[in-house]
Amino acid sequence: MKPFAIISRAMAAALLLIGGGGAAQEATNAGEASAGATPPKRIAGFGSAEAALPRRLATPEAARVFRQYDAAGGQSIQQHLALIYAAVPEFRSDAGATGRPLGDGIVGPVTLKWLARFCRDYGIIATGPAFERVVVTSLERVASFARAHPDWLEILGSKDFDDWINGQPAPQRVESLKMRRAGDASQVNALIELYLKSRTAP
Repeated sequence: MKPFAIISRAMAAALLLIGGGGAAQEATNAGEASAGATPPKRIAGFGSAEAALPRRLATPEAARVFRQYDAAGGQSIQQHLALIYAAVPEFRSDAGATGRPLGDGIVGPVTLKWLARFCRDYGIIATGPAFERVVVTSLERVASFARAHPDWLEILGSKDFDDWINGQPAPQRVESLKMRRAGDASQVNALIELYLKSRTAP
């Protein structure tokens, strides 16, 4: 797995199920990592590797590590979480609690709880000593998608998007598959922009 790659089981399933043996199968044969995606639902049957990081975020070790973040860093983490989870009633309830624990710039128990939720939702895996950097970098990437295209999960997982990639010439199709499944935030956002422009062009 690439460092800081986001592995979304929800998106992996969507890409493999849409279009059967088309673009999804070609990318699978290439052995590429699946791109991250906002999760509409929790995924059942969590693997042990995926479950390990949320558990780690509930330990005193994680609290100690994240205490190293200054107010600006903590505020950035909370803002990214808000971009991703603002529509979730439980998040709004926690954000409005006494002391505004999701807006105070402190990565305390409530923020850590939502970081753990993020890792569960997106299947983030990190086992090394710098696990918090994997979490924060993955969070920044998903927040970038959510900021640019709030409906990006629906776009990337749609049959129309899959058909659009399948209809490209071979070299471009392969490059689009790589960008969709393993590109950085700017590459995936650029791919979405190309798709949207193609659908509005006369």
